[in-house]
Amino acid sequence: MFEGFEELDIATTETTIHGRRGGAGPPVLLLHGMPETHLMWHRVAPRLAERFTVVATDLRGFGDSGTPPSTPDHAPYSMRQVAREQVEVIVDHMIDSLSEVPDAFPAAVRAEYVAKLSSPDTIHAVCEQYRAAATLDYQHDETDRGNRRIRCPVLALWSHTGPVASWYQPLEVWRAWADQVDGGPVAAGHFLPEEAPDETTRHLLAFLG
Repeated sequence: MFEGFEELDIATTETTIHGRRGGAGPPVLLLHGMPETHLMWHRVAPRLAERFTVVATDLRGFGDSGTPPSTPDHAPYSMRQVAREQVEVIVDHMIDSLSEVPDAFPAAVRAEYVAKLSSPDTIHAVCEQYRAAATLDYQHDETDRGNRRIRCPVLALWSHTGPVASWYQPLEVWRAWADQVDGGPVAAGHFLPEEAPDETTRHLLAFLG
């Protein structure tokens, strides 16, 4: 079952969530019903994995996930709490999927990222920044294009394998806006300072003089 998938155990704020991950592409989180586990998806997940990165988990209390203690009002097992925990799972997956260095994120750092990026307000704010980039920021850039330039020196670094490297000539893009541009690709995924701290530091020290 789940050929080509890897098993995972993700430490969340209150317990550990077990599951499997496979495929490539935009993430899809598969949740099971009752009384089942993530195994309910064993015939569907591999087919979805042909187009998506599929994450199938055991909810808290099910399968091989943790069973945190309950309370008199049953809050730890409410659907809202279960859902919040699955947000942590997706944040954890995004950290791994954008990184090329498996140990770039120590457990304490990973937990802090998950904690800070899992609240609904934060998720909304992050999405708002993407929306602004595609609309208002674009309008501002079009207004400034050819009329305003960046006068200070600019250092541009990017992942050697990411979309920026494959879609653009980054230095040429920045030189259309700035008078002095240096930089280059870094052997890392999305998180340059964490995956390639030595190379990133070397670039910064040379740039800062």
